[in-house]
Amino acid sequence: MEKISQVSTFGKGNDELQEEQQKCQENQVFSCNERVLYRILMGYGFLVVFVFALIGNCLNLFIYNSDQIRYYIAIRMLCTKLLMNTLMMMLLVPQALRIINFWEPGSETDEFYWKFWPYQAYCVNLFGFCSMWLTVLMTGECYVHIFFPSQSKSVCTKKNVSRSYLIMIVAGMILALIYPLNRTVHLEKQCESVVVKIVASETFLMKLSERIHTVANLLLAILVPLSLLVFMTASIVWRLLIKTSDIRITSRFSAEKKSVTRITLITTVLQLITEVPSVPVFVYAGIFGPNIVNKNPQLCTWQTVSHFLGLCNASMSFFVYISFSDRFRSFMCRQLLFRNFCPRFVSRPAEISKMKTYTSFVSHTGTDRCVENPSNIRRPDILGISNIPNSASENLFDLGTETEIIISKKNGVHVTEKRHQIRDPSSSTTPSSVNDSFL
Repeated sequence: MEKISQVSTFGKGNDELQEEQQKCQENQVFSCNERVLYRILMGYGFLVVFVFALIGNCLNLFIYNSDQIRYYIAIRMLCTKLLMNTLMMMLLVPQALRIINFWEPGSETDEFYWKFWPYQAYCVNLFGFCSMWLTVLMTGECYVHIFFPSQSKSVCTKKNVSRSYLIMIVAGMILALIYPLNRTVHLEKQCESVVVKIVASETFLMKLSERIHTVANLLLAILVPLSLLVFMTASIVWRLLIKTSDIRITSRFSAEKKSVTRITLITTVLQLITEVPSVPVFVYAGIFGPNIVNKNPQLCTWQTVSHFLGLCNASMSFFVYISFSDRFRSFMCRQLLFRNFCPRFVSRPAEISKMKTYTSFVSHTGTDRCVENPSNIRRPDILGISNIPNSASENLFDLGTETEIIISKKNGVHVTEKRHQIRDPSSSTTPSSVNDSFL
């Protein structure tokens, strides 16, 4: 009899355990972050992309900050974008480690991570927003120089770029404020597992703020910048490749056309591929609320793919340039390999030497030869030669001039004379656009 009662009690315990497990499965909330695809792409896949991004962006920053090319406004914007992309990727490393269970869920490390998660989301969204608009600014500078060359010097200035930076950063900070203000993380233990609940306030004001944030984010972070990129790129392609009768075609300008078209097309295509999947996610979130992603598996897949493509876009610029540009590859080899190991066998590029060093000026009237003071060699303003252009391509339509300084002696008095001469565009070696320097 005792045996039978023990067996029946044991059987009853199994039934209760099965009922509890069944209730846990029924009450289990679907989470997009727990899907296998999300773990593969945003966990292990992210770590691979991060390594490539760190190497590629650092090499890009090293190359772009070498010699005179760093003074171009477009290069400064590109370096700022690369820096923001790198910081964004670094901030996402803890998230990838949590996804692959690098630490135990519910541990002190996990609690510490979720404590600072709203601020991590704030910084990541801020850097992503600024990176998107920096791409628009770079393409916009190219557009202004092609369609409004006479006004480019007054529009594409350091002051205007600084103002654009300020507006861009302030707008990004305001848009991302929703994360630290209306996101609270709770860790709950259910059915022998730790469940992470990200709770948003249910008050009318916060619900309204969520809807406004979703719509504003959709417009300012995706639709408006992508529309501008498509419009400006289509206009550039139409002007440089289709309607070429309005432009004086020279051999030098033909190379610039290919360079400008290539870089703008690549930038726009990458942005379109990486940002378009986010559009339906934001539309559904604006209509049904942010939790719709966890209720709809198809929408979760869209969001996962769009996030991963955005990470790839943040790390692909170096590999795109090295794949599509022979000049970029040769310059990289010269800067990284030969310049470090065989500096004597590497000469400075002709265009950079011409802009940076001025050794002597010879009179063509049979007068004395005068060599300038070495301290003034690297100061073109003292020698009466125009400074390096602020913009990336402000000389795109300029045939260019050469300034010759002649120092002669008349009646025992030294006389300085300047002569300006139109430079032949076909023989010029100075890069008239930053895109022509590499691409």
